[in-house]
Amino acid sequence: MAQQDKAIIIGIDVCKDTLDIFEHESGRAYSIGNDAGSIETWLDGKAGHLQVALEPTNRYHEAVAEAAYARGHEAVIARPAAVLAAAQAPLNAGAREGAVAPIPHRHGHAAE
Repeated sequence: MAQQDKAIIIGIDVCKDTLDIFEHESGRAYSIGNDAGSIETWLDGKAGHLQVALEPTNRYHEAVAEAAYARGHEAVIARPAAVLAAAQAPLNAGAREGAVAPIPHRHGHAAE
């Protein structure tokens, strides 16, 4: 994959009213509103392909996941407890399974 094609890796801690965003490569951290207008504005301002890991709270991650998918980006659910367990487990223990999971589309298609 060429440098200009490199995906932008983003982590989002999802709250009811806000999205706490961390951009991996730049190290930039900031918050936006967890509402359709704020999400649309934020995504409109991103250039390139995004790979987004969401730490969900209830169902409040759905709007940003759907908006990202609609633009052709990738999104997965990150389960912090499972990630921590995987980091502490031996490589062959199989504990890494379930640390992240694709988010199914509302139309019945699973993320790949």
